[in-house]
Amino acid sequence: MKLYCDPPRHAFQIQFSAPPATDSYERLSFRCERALVEIDLIRSTSQPILAAIHFVRHGFWLPFIDPAKKFSTEIFHLSQRLNGNEYSFFLDPWHTGCKKWEPLPGLKILTSQPPYAEVQGSTRPVLYGIEVDTRMLRVNINNDDFEFVFGADSLK
Repeated sequence: MKLYCDPPRHAFQIQFSAPPATDSYERLSFRCERALVEIDLIRSTSQPILAAIHFVRHGFWLPFIDPAKKFSTEIFHLSQRLNGNEYSFFLDPWHTGCKKWEPLPGLKILTSQPPYAEVQGSTRPVLYGIEVDTRMLRVNINNDDFEFVFGADSLK
């Protein structure tokens, strides 16, 4: 699993597996309010595989980044879990009262409820995490090959 975060632009990507070099790879785009989410699926098997989710820059606020403190990450706690048929990945494990948005069957994106957070004059939802129903979408979770790229322009 590879994580990419561009703090100044509040962009985040979770890459579960590299896209194959075949026609079975598909990129889907969805909008949650004004935030753009790109989802990469591998459809070469009977059950689609979630390859990556990209939360495109300037769409969501990331809960662990404080722009008022030069993009400090004082509160930084990522977590994931597999519980039966549900895989969850949280950017803020202490979130409460979140909205569950389902861009496609089997995938829920956890965001803040309106009214949204305002930071530096821009109002956007806060991104709290994802939930995947593994009966509908397979997820390859390989923590042995974990990489986290954190820095400006890491998602260009």
